[in-house]
Amino acid sequence: MIAVIFEFTPAEGRFPEYMDLVAGLKADLEKADG
Repeated sequence: MIAVIFEFTPAEGRFPEYMDLVAGLKADLEKADG
């Protein structure tokens, strides 16, 4: 099993951009086997 856990604080005013990146990452992870 491989787990990737990360935490960071987005720069002020960039939270919407962060959420877009998270949505893209989630979509990629859902396509992966396992």
